[in-house]
Amino acid sequence: MSQKGILIESGKEKYVVLGWNLSPIYFQPPSACKLEIRPKYYDFGKILNGTCSPEAIFSLENIGQDFAVVDISLIGPDSSNFTITAGGGSHILNQSFNISIHVRFCPESLGDKTARLYVESSGCDDTYANLFGKSISPSHGGRPPGPGEEPVENKWFVATRYWEGASYILLCHCPCCKTQGVVNTHEVYFDPWGVMWIRASSGGGELHYYDFVDGCLESWLEFYTYDLTPPSFTLGPVSGSRMYIFGPGGSHGWKIVIAEVEYNSEWPYFSLIDKNVYDLEVLPPEVYYDGYNNWCLCGTWNYSPYNIKTVDIFGNIHAETQAPHGVSYCAIDDCNHYWFIRHEANEIYIYTSNLDHIRTINLPSEVCLSGISESSNYDILAVDYDNMVGYIFYSDEDYSLAHEFSFASLGFRPSKVGTWHGDWVLVCGPDGVIGLNLKTLESHQVSETGALGIGDIGFRKWATWGWPWQPNIEKLSDWLAKRC
Repeated sequence: MSQKGILIESGKEKYVVLGWNLSPIYFQPPSACKLEIRPKYYDFGKILNGTCSPEAIFSLENIGQDFAVVDISLIGPDSSNFTITAGGGSHILNQSFNISIHVRFCPESLGDKTARLYVESSGCDDTYANLFGKSISPSHGGRPPGPGEEPVENKWFVATRYWEGASYILLCHCPCCKTQGVVNTHEVYFDPWGVMWIRASSGGGELHYYDFVDGCLESWLEFYTYDLTPPSFTLGPVSGSRMYIFGPGGSHGWKIVIAEVEYNSEWPYFSLIDKNVYDLEVLPPEVYYDGYNNWCLCGTWNYSPYNIKTVDIFGNIHAETQAPHGVSYCAIDDCNHYWFIRHEANEIYIYTSNLDHIRTINLPSEVCLSGISESSNYDILAVDYDNMVGYIFYSDEDYSLAHEFSFASLGFRPSKVGTWHGDWVLVCGPDGVIGLNLKTLESHQVSETGALGIGDIGFRKWATWGWPWQPNIEKLSDWLAKRC
């Protein structure tokens, strides 16, 4: 008569116990397969309730010495808010074989959501990737309103590149404005740790970062550039101590790096833990991170084809198109449409978030646009440096009219525009920086020091493009206060 036993599993080890004396008669050692999933976590950011995010792509690879049988699914209390669109179910992974798993975040209710992309395996240890996302209401086109209404004199902004010297930037906390010597640059951003980032426009295109504790301390990371590569870049998603950074790198290529922060006493320092270059055929003068879709928007300005693309942190292209001409700076309206200006010309091209071209605005033939941006209330201003005029498009008029405004009456030549707060925008030029209320046309002198205003002017990327974090400006505030 055969003796009955109990099958016991410990991890992936199995053995059978017979009778009461607990004597094992069978043992199966672990398989030599080993699974690795990348990335180990993914934050979809803030997504409008009832809609779906772009796909995140995960790579599952068997890096062991034997095959694995896997079953891929979503688990967790909020798993119904996430969807596997490709790569789910059962698979056999031979040695060195990998598959791609596509996941979307499709929230069913408001609030923070978490789930786990789970890989159950027969023959080796299971693995997983943690998923995060937040569902938001549809106010302001799915984006948060801009900074609260405060007196003009209490607002922060950073206008990059002091007009009379490429190696200075203008820092302001009204009414205090100071210039700070930095590497030769065009753009600057502040991160969640209160560190200022700049990409050098000469040399190797390194990413220089500055901390304002005990003075303005500088370090740098490699980024890489060719002669034709503009020094544009933008900060992207932040997860824990890691931050993604987008920018052109190489001959019309695209570079994504991951920087990780550590601390030496009070001084934060960063190390480069990953970097990838993708052949995207783009060459943008400015780059935009959309924190809600977790992609980067970039357009081409000085060589054909004039590509515009949205790219995620893995180098995947989510949407792409070709503009009729080279495009420069970009604004966003209340319908989440992108407004590109034709480079140094008289046209504005409007695209949906999927980069479908829906409209071209033709301004008078003598117009030469040099900058465009939006207020926190999503009215839009495009400026003409040569002719000292601006064109205002109002959200409550469905952007159907172009209201011409003369800067000549202010004795001011406009170069670039940035978001400030409420109905206000910041306008930069060689004559200084002014605030302009797009509703009342009231102006406010912010600084007599001229600036180009490219980059994080008015902290505009955070205010209107949806970074899921806010710049930490406390250290900058203390540093600047001691010098005013």
